[in-house]
Amino acid sequence: MNNRQQTARAAARHVTDLAASNTGAARARFRVGNGDQFSIARIDALTRFRLALRVLGRQLTGVVYPVVCEGVTVSSVAAARNENHQGTAGALAIALEILADHYELPQ
Repeated sequence: MNNRQQTARAAARHVTDLAASNTGAARARFRVGNGDQFSIARIDALTRFRLALRVLGRQLTGVVYPVVCEGVTVSSVAAARNENHQGTAGALAIALEILADHYELPQ
């Protein structure tokens, strides 16, 4: 798998964790013996997502989240951050490599 495919899979995994965590982790009930069968999966997804954000840090999360999770263009993010497009695109590339390492995707 080449680097571009690896970082694309990392971005997809990150979005999948966000989507899975939003489907009910906040509403999950912890009951002995009769809880929601998806609660653990949702909480695990939310945990992975939050850990990924922590690994990225505030600056890189500010690039990754809008682009990967909200579909905002790199140009729009760069403009909002008063940065040039190339610098923001470079930060996104680095952040996606960090996500790939975080999710331990194969090379």
